[in-house]
Amino acid sequence: MVRADRGTKLGTVTHEIGHALGFYHTQSRYDRDNWIHVDMGNVDPNLQYNFAKMTPATENHFGQPYDYGSVMQYNAYAFAVDPNQPTVIALNPAYQNSMGQREAPAFSDVRMINWVYNCSSFCSNVPVPPCRQPGYQDPRNCNSCKCPRIFGGQYCEQLPTGSAPNCNGAVLQVKTMAIL
Repeated sequence: MVRADRGTKLGTVTHEIGHALGFYHTQSRYDRDNWIHVDMGNVDPNLQYNFAKMTPATENHFGQPYDYGSVMQYNAYAFAVDPNQPTVIALNPAYQNSMGQREAPAFSDVRMINWVYNCSSFCSNVPVPPCRQPGYQDPRNCNSCKCPRIFGGQYCEQLPTGSAPNCNGAVLQVKTMAIL
């Protein structure tokens, strides 16, 4: 049973439903050390179990990439003894502030549910479309792909055109990120 009080965010409910569906916390993945560092010295000793790392035998992420923005990922200060110091540190600093969102399920969360519960079986008589990016076959429209919000088109092959006055539809790709 999932209980939610008035004002509970959709992402928090989604997080708890994720547990009910059998999902573990993202920061507990056995490969987490490739993506984050958990400062156990700053985690409340009574709550350290929340950061117990799974093993390949006990956890299966089905080949899905690590997603800092998953609703199953705790925020950077979860269960901190010193609330001014993070307990979870992204190895790529660009992702530090994206952890712990509870607004709604991330695209990767929905993709994982579709994968685990074999929703593609609804499309068993239809060839798998050539989905690009992290898209996957749409079980409600088998000839198309479900795409992350930034991509469009039948196969996730399109980027949205720019809307700034001088953009002229151009999309800028950067190799490094800087905070200005």
